[in-house]
Amino acid sequence: MRTALRFTLLLMLIGAHDVVHCQKDTSIRLSADVVMVRTLPFSVSTSGRFLNPTSTLAAFPGIPTCCDLLSPTQGWAGSIMGEYTRWIGNNGALEGAIGLTSASSSLASSSFVGYALDGTDDNAKVVRAESETRVTLSSISLEGRILGSWLLSNYMSSRPHLFGGLSANYFLSGNLEQREELLSPASAVFEDTRTNSRLVYSESVTARLRPWITFSAGVGITPLEAERYHVRTRLSAELPLTQIVHEAGKGLSYGLLRLDVSVQFKSKPEPVKLDTPNARQRLLIAELVLKAQSSSGVLSDTALVRTTRSIANRVYSLLPFIFFDRGSARIDNRYVQLRGDETNSYRPTTQVVLSDTSSAADTRATLELYYNLLNIVGRRMRVDHPNAKLTIKGYCDNQDRERNNIRLSMQRATAVRDYLRDVWLIDTSRLIVSAGLLSPTAASTTMTDQQDRQDGHEENRRVELESTVAEVLDPVVISDTVLATDRPRIVAMPYIISDSADHSWILETTCRSNSPSTILRGTASPLPQYVLDTTSCSVTGDAMQPVITASLTAIAHYGRRRTAEATIPVVMQTRDAYLKRTDADTVVYRYRLTQFEYNNQRMLSAQSSIIQRYIAPMLPVNARVNIYGYTDRKGPAELNRRLAQERVNETQAAFPAVQSLTTLAVGEGGDVLRTPFENTTPEGRLYNRTVEVRVLVPLSSAK
Repeated sequence: MRTALRFTLLLMLIGAHDVVHCQKDTSIRLSADVVMVRTLPFSVSTSGRFLNPTSTLAAFPGIPTCCDLLSPTQGWAGSIMGEYTRWIGNNGALEGAIGLTSASSSLASSSFVGYALDGTDDNAKVVRAESETRVTLSSISLEGRILGSWLLSNYMSSRPHLFGGLSANYFLSGNLEQREELLSPASAVFEDTRTNSRLVYSESVTARLRPWITFSAGVGITPLEAERYHVRTRLSAELPLTQIVHEAGKGLSYGLLRLDVSVQFKSKPEPVKLDTPNARQRLLIAELVLKAQSSSGVLSDTALVRTTRSIANRVYSLLPFIFFDRGSARIDNRYVQLRGDETNSYRPTTQVVLSDTSSAADTRATLELYYNLLNIVGRRMRVDHPNAKLTIKGYCDNQDRERNNIRLSMQRATAVRDYLRDVWLIDTSRLIVSAGLLSPTAASTTMTDQQDRQDGHEENRRVELESTVAEVLDPVVISDTVLATDRPRIVAMPYIISDSADHSWILETTCRSNSPSTILRGTASPLPQYVLDTTSCSVTGDAMQPVITASLTAIAHYGRRRTAEATIPVVMQTRDAYLKRTDADTVVYRYRLTQFEYNNQRMLSAQSSIIQRYIAPMLPVNARVNIYGYTDRKGPAELNRRLAQERVNETQAAFPAVQSLTTLAVGEGGDVLRTPFENTTPEGRLYNRTVEVRVLVPLSSAK
């Protein structure tokens, strides 16, 4: 049946007045006539442009913004135009176009941490929220273009050509607006608008915008050809010759890339009497159909893409101490120290994979972030809390060469101050330096055991940090979402009809780079079906109608090409999974947020509200809480177990509403249960003065 259909179609096409579409007048020899086809001079085009704003302006003249400096990033512009083409000779053309252009670009942005409502009802709570403020310039302009083009080949069906010329935009309207958007948490809204975004400032700047002239040059091809029209695509780079804003010797301009797609129309074929021997037009047709194949082999017209979203949230406590070697005031190399030019791009991060939810991974990440303490504090004071002050207190171990050495204590505090001043540019008026001998909160140096005394001396050689704003020493919260996609099995069914077997073909899909990725290629006729490997390819289209796209290109030996494109709609299914479970129905969260004073059950002042701020708000009523108490190695084991129990009791009091709560006092640990951190470093011992809170949440209640 398929063979008969192809043969019938072949005969019909041979007998028809098919045409070869060229740029200008074209003569085609058929069985009885010559058919003339003319490309009309008028066409319609649409353009997309990627804008790269560059500015020497400190701010948009006379208009307040959110930010100290303009820092343009990128923008987009779109145009629709009418075109007129005048051919000059066999290969040259002069083109003119006029139309409307709409553009939008980001001129400045900044992130802030403040407070917002968690929800839109009357009982919504106030929560800390991160927001972004962005300044955007939008405009509509009248655009005119004058271009010259040169056709590289009259014999290639894609008609490659070069072009260049000038474009001018006269601005009809321009508007500058400042908009603020809440980034996290997802449920946060502004109190005044009860939405997650709001317009802060808007003003017309049409009178300030000047005509914008650019020079462009690029290449183009004609990828699609039909009987009455063909589609031409062009890619060009545009160089600005003028600035759209120019005041006081400074200005704002755009550099950009441009993609033009135009439809050029052709006249109706006109038969003319043929006075030469008969000649038959070459025939080449490509067709493509896509189907989705289930595991049982059933073909359907819709593909199913299943995505598993694995969520990882980690909260890491910061120890507000910097430790020093004996007799030294130099910041040790284990603390990460940046250069001044590295601070703008710095963000607190960890190399530990967040999907690794083991206790050892939490320990590694905690120490990794702790060794970035100076940079975390520096960034928070410079970016998040520009009015916060920091008290830097230096201490020594008060023995041997450090005995009564208040000068060394001051040098240690000064070293920390100088790093924050020189690298993070924190004004010294916000950095308060003081010094003492033994820290009032450090371990004792008079214990009987020699190892305990040595540990106490190590812990006294330190600098302590305190801030007028508690958030400067807040824990570091890191979130990560890992997507795992189960790709559908797509079957491509290609068809090629040709008057000759001397042709080749290419089967492609659109991939993540938005460029075609060759999956299969061959010669002569393809097989009836091919299974496409879509693991490296993307689902395209908008959110309401995603699709998977493939194309089949047939290439004749004499250079003619035919391309068929096919799409298959996609149904997206997403489910959330959690990276650690004790069984099929429970999610486990682990928190180590409470460091305690030496030989005491009281939490450090910077940590006392952590449970209420980070743990209690996410607890459903049916959650189970397990609390484990730890100590460092100093002192008798029995005393450490009692101290661990007191710390567990102190933490337990913060969960009065939890119905299922169990506790265990581990103390300094042993062969079965070990402390989370090594006791060989002073920071490890202080991190061991902690409780570990494990929250077990039924999966149906997990957020």
